[in-house]
Amino acid sequence: MNKRKLIFLNLIITSFSSSLLATAMVVALPHIAADMNVSLATGQWVTSGFALASAIIMPLSAYLINRVPTKRLYMSSLALITAGLSICAAAHSFSVMIAGRVLQAASGGVLSAIAQVVLLTVYPKEQHGTVMGWYGLAIGFAPVISPTIAGILMDAFSWRMVFVVSIVLMVLSFICAFFVFDNFLVTTIRKFDMYSFTLSAFAFGGLTLGAGNMSNFGILDPFTFVPLIIGVVTGVIFVLRQLKLPMPLLEVRLLRNHTYALATFSGMLHNFVMMGAAILMPTYAQTIFQYNATQTGIFMLIPAISFALVSPIAGKVYDKLGIRNLYIFSALGLLISNGSMAFAAESWPVILIMLIYCLRNAALGVLMMPVTTWGMGALAKEEYAQGTAVMNAFRNVAGAIGSAVVIGFMAMVTEMNAASPHAVMYGFNAAFGFVSIFSVFMVIIAFFFVKSGKE
Repeated sequence: MNKRKLIFLNLIITSFSSSLLATAMVVALPHIAADMNVSLATGQWVTSGFALASAIIMPLSAYLINRVPTKRLYMSSLALITAGLSICAAAHSFSVMIAGRVLQAASGGVLSAIAQVVLLTVYPKEQHGTVMGWYGLAIGFAPVISPTIAGILMDAFSWRMVFVVSIVLMVLSFICAFFVFDNFLVTTIRKFDMYSFTLSAFAFGGLTLGAGNMSNFGILDPFTFVPLIIGVVTGVIFVLRQLKLPMPLLEVRLLRNHTYALATFSGMLHNFVMMGAAILMPTYAQTIFQYNATQTGIFMLIPAISFALVSPIAGKVYDKLGIRNLYIFSALGLLISNGSMAFAAESWPVILIMLIYCLRNAALGVLMMPVTTWGMGALAKEEYAQGTAVMNAFRNVAGAIGSAVVIGFMAMVTEMNAASPHAVMYGFNAAFGFVSIFSVFMVIIAFFFVKSGKE
């Protein structure tokens, strides 16, 4: 096996293990909250605190990649995320747990950015679709399969074993990286703009925090609209400052590139639709089918196979045909699957719901990494780090807003129909109908704005 393949394998292991905990915490949360003697509302910070830290660190990733030698930055991030996992595995107080999760989020965000930039750099352009397809399998399949793994581990051992498994994978990745990783990327001496970083922290952090609070408190609550207003105002100031600086913290001027801007906006819509409905399906299984944690994990696992199968295939198709056909299939698949669930009833059999879920996962897997590859392909190699940071930052915020808005919308409709025995089902229907609207936007983009080929 040549060195490039070893690097690729190392990045896959790292990305899979760091993505594993993204949705595993949804299953583990009630157990963690009970052990830490906190309410579920407080315990939710295990996930929302992680999302908040990820949003804040993302704009910094481009600066670190351009400033710190690749191997040192990669191995330092591995060490820090392993330390964060260890803190969580051993935690006996909630504050310690949160500290470990924040450390994981900060280092995990940098690892994700490094992985994409390194893969696009060490592989030739004609193989970008294929290699990013396999990378997408790792980062996309892990969050889908993790509830199943988490459910089995917690039933057999405890929630701490979820962290232990991730620690083992990270240690193996660290050992491998020591022997195969090099300084692949060119670094430059550049000044760190603390003012820009502070603005970005309030902007991306405020938007993520406000969106996360939306489903718990509603849009009119100060815990929601104050962070959102702070996020929007500081975001505008941040963007205006970046446009004036010769070497900005986040190179938003890349969005002047039409293809890259369209890919970034498409990625935001994709994440909004994906995260908006991500929590609906397991909740549907537990509420309508009355499944326990392990049964819900198995219910989610089978459709996850469709995601696993299409992601590498989609990468190869992109290398040969470009983005248009993939985009059309994904947009139509998401519209059909989300639209079908908007009309679902309690009497619908499990197999039908599972088939719809399979279609949805396949549609997500077809576009997730090809749209990134498409956008990055419009940039010069030296712009990859900044391009990855800009795209990931906007996509993460869109995903956070999507999950919060959709869950909040479902809760509102359910409450409005509280007198009906079908109130919960009406909430699910409305939520999927809402997501379908954004799927329509993707269909419009696919047919009228995306050109043939790779552009």
